[in-house]
Amino acid sequence: MSRAEFHATILALYQPRLFDLHEQHALSTVPTEHPLAGHPEGNGLSLPCIDGTVLIAERLGLLMRHPVVLMTVPSTDGGSTFERVPFPYIGDLLLFLRDQEGPYCVNWTVKKTSEDFKRTSFQTCRKPDRAEVHAARAEDRHRLEEMYFACAGIKTVRVSEDLLNETVKFNLAMLIRADHLPVDLSSEVRAELVDRFKLCVLSREAILHHIPKMVSAFSCSQEEVLTVLYQAIWRRELRVDLYRPIMVDKPIHPERMDVLDMYASWFER
Repeated sequence: MSRAEFHATILALYQPRLFDLHEQHALSTVPTEHPLAGHPEGNGLSLPCIDGTVLIAERLGLLMRHPVVLMTVPSTDGGSTFERVPFPYIGDLLLFLRDQEGPYCVNWTVKKTSEDFKRTSFQTCRKPDRAEVHAARAEDRHRLEEMYFACAGIKTVRVSEDLLNETVKFNLAMLIRADHLPVDLSSEVRAELVDRFKLCVLSREAILHHIPKMVSAFSCSQEEVLTVLYQAIWRRELRVDLYRPIMVDKPIHPERMDVLDMYASWFER
């Protein structure tokens, strides 16, 4: 997973409406079912199918550029021949989301910068005089992927890392690491700790100054207190400003803008 895909994945996982995520997923070369077909969340839904990439490439006049592999096929005389077989394109992230209307999917194709969507490979850097040719081929590849998912009513979003705020990326990467850490505290103690964190945020007091009291009051460790803090922020129980560095020895500010509102269009149908 590239750095850009890493940060895009964390943002996707921060969305509470996400219930599944496929990364580095193969696009079927032949007609296939909707990604929700066979998924528990898709039971009872009438879902459109997806045309395979071979059919779509043919419609776009790109069949000769579809990737293939050579397979050895036994012949009747005991020998063998080679046969060209379509090889699947690989997508970046396929999000499975839920809203008031029900479950749906959104396809994310991810690059480091917006300009990278105009490049097919590192050849563009080595041969700048071929930049226009590579840009056209890159656009053809993106059109094919977008049409593939559009068959099933799935939107494709071009996500680039340069559109993500640097501080938000750092904060989310730090918070997700604490999400699955075990905390041997009752739900009541955990709720009390979260309430105390909320008071610290509202009063603009550094949480570090209050940790000794919390450790003493609830017979827990400093590590457990910090884990509960980071989990509460990641799970959106404690709403803080993710556009500022989260530092326990400094005041943590209340949320001024929801990150998910900023990137809401990336999650829409």
